[in-house]
Amino acid sequence: MSNMPELSKKQMEVLGKVTRRSADIRASSAARRTRILDIALLFDTTGSMYPYLENVRQNLSRLVSEIGSALPDVCYAVIAHGDHPDADTTYVTKTCQLTRDAERVTNFIINVEPTGGGGPEALEDALHEANALKWRERSNKAVVLVGDAPPHGVVDSFSECPCGFDYRKETKGLCRKGIKIYSVLCNPNNVDRTEEVFRWFAKQTKGRFLTLENIDDLTDLLIGVCMKEAGLLTSFEHKLLQANKMTPSKRRLMLQLKESGHDSS
Repeated sequence: MSNMPELSKKQMEVLGKVTRRSADIRASSAARRTRILDIALLFDTTGSMYPYLENVRQNLSRLVSEIGSALPDVCYAVIAHGDHPDADTTYVTKTCQLTRDAERVTNFIINVEPTGGGGPEALEDALHEANALKWRERSNKAVVLVGDAPPHGVVDSFSECPCGFDYRKETKGLCRKGIKIYSVLCNPNNVDRTEEVFRWFAKQTKGRFLTLENIDDLTDLLIGVCMKEAGLLTSFEHKLLQANKMTPSKRRLMLQLKESGHDSS
């Protein structure tokens, strides 16, 4: 026989309430942690890709508003990249460090200029910049890589990067930090080996490979990645549906995002 005293009905009710309250606090705390997000946007700003950054520029107000209203604690970084110096190159990379200051990010995107390039680009340098960002320990972390060309070392020699950066080592460095790569392939009709390496980026980091059919879907894609990382993708889809903004190409993007794992919203 147990020596434990029997609990009265009232004591059992109180114990049940305490247990449920503790579970609610743990769930609420987990939800808050989920919605701490560090997001880095990597843009190829060479000739064929610069219009994509311009499209984001035109929709910056909505982008920042949508993400900021859903996520209480988000830090943004932006890394623009071209290729290594030649006659048309104005920079290799330009970086806006992780910050909560949406105005600072907006000003960076508004003022970053196009640069030259062609064929493989200095994407390995941009990945190196992403590794060097001051990622917060307790945050969900993601890189959204927007481009249409591979890094050096895929279709040419690794020595084409004068800085000696290797996209494989940089990707593994991001993976060790728990940073997912969402690789977004633009101009999908001219992919060569680019799709192969973009898929590799996503697989190595447990991110997602996405194909962008319509440039006007880019802003909602960027918002969708943030919502997915916060467990709010389904809610965002409903919002698009209610606003009659869920086009067939956008629906395919949302499905691609959902395929990479369970969305708890």
